[in-house]
Amino acid sequence: MNDRPAILKPAVRCGFTFTEVLFAVILLGIGFIMIAAMFPVAIQQTQLNVEESVGSAMVRAAAKTMQQIARADLIPATTAPGQPAGTPPAVYSFRDLRMQKELAEPLWRTVRGDLILSSDPRYAWIPMFARGQHPDGRPRETMRLIVLCVQARGGGGIYQMQRDLCRGGTLADPADSTTPATLEPRNIKVKLTYNSNGSSTAEITGGEYDAAGEGAFIVISDAGSKHHANGRVYRLGNRSGNNRWDLYPGWDLGSKADELDNASALMVGRARTDPTDPNSPYEGPVQDIACYTTFVKLN
Repeated sequence: MNDRPAILKPAVRCGFTFTEVLFAVILLGIGFIMIAAMFPVAIQQTQLNVEESVGSAMVRAAAKTMQQIARADLIPATTAPGQPAGTPPAVYSFRDLRMQKELAEPLWRTVRGDLILSSDPRYAWIPMFARGQHPDGRPRETMRLIVLCVQARGGGGIYQMQRDLCRGGTLADPADSTTPATLEPRNIKVKLTYNSNGSSTAEITGGEYDAAGEGAFIVISDAGSKHHANGRVYRLGNRSGNNRWDLYPGWDLGSKADELDNASALMVGRARTDPTDPNSPYEGPVQDIACYTTFVKLN
């Protein structure tokens, strides 16, 4: 008789059960879905980082360029007509249609050749300015510089001097043309409405509506009696109506007191399919990638 205890040997498994395989497949599928969902976010974040880096480099270049060419006798005061000398100034583009040609043309031709980055013509910067006056009427010694950084969306993905900086697409660049070139801001009218329970909105009430698009910056040029709002910058988000857009968080209204009705503003936005044809439609995403504000001392 053998008194040694019997040793129980587990049965050898030849594979997995159907339930285990099914469970593993489900987990694997969920994993792939989660990984795939990360790619658009990562791509978008990378794009934002690139745009931020390019934008910061461009604004430094813009400030340096403007410091060299910004002469006190070249930059006019932009206090709105009829306003006292100490009133916050309006914001003008460097070839603003509201300026006299005798002022606008020398100003534009001084800066025009530096707007497209020579090292990377996919990018350009568009300057806007405001110069106030002392209470006694003397122009101030500094100007506010607003720089809009943009990226070409058409035309082979690069900007060209003749096509995108000259009105009519010709080197003659006629001053009497009222159709702005691709890299000139558009004059628009805008109504801003505050919403405490959701997104504040911007409704474009006049000007070139079709140039607007998600991501476009709006620079308040002349807010009329609410002149303290001159120079404020807002950014369009999702479209919420015919010519109405939600505003990006962080680029929206702070309170109901910030509301504006039919204020003059500047916007770049989308480009025309044919920049040389003023009747061609706007299409594609907006050119805007970043907007910065600084101050420059006049020479």
